[in-house]
Amino acid sequence: MKSYYVVDDEGYMVASGHYNHDAELKFYRAQHGARLRLGTPQNFVPTDAPSMTHRWHVGRCCWVCPAIDIASEWEKVRYKRDKLLAACDWRILPDAPTPQEERQAWLEYRTALRDITMQPDPLEISWPITPV
Repeated sequence: MKSYYVVDDEGYMVASGHYNHDAELKFYRAQHGARLRLGTPQNFVPTDAPSMTHRWHVGRCCWVCPAIDIASEWEKVRYKRDKLLAACDWRILPDAPTPQEERQAWLEYRTALRDITMQPDPLEISWPITPV
């Protein structure tokens, strides 16, 4: 079994794998072109990754944590918030079988969810607790 890896334009390894036959290698070359490398990167130890976001930089022979894109982090927060809001829409409908005290708790929860983007850091969101 032989190894290969693929490097992006910035020098990061984006894929790796094994092949047994030249036909497989031909397929991988057709997919990845000049970005395909044979073998294993020097000093590469995949179990050493500090986190799931770290990527192996082939040229530097080390793990690198890519810069955080704050806009995309806020997008993730809004996506989660929207899912949480949609999941409890039925709780506040006029004909929902929810007692008034419970309904008020759900209204406050939904307000806290809508205000979530007022927090300063998308990486340290304090999510409201779902009413029981």
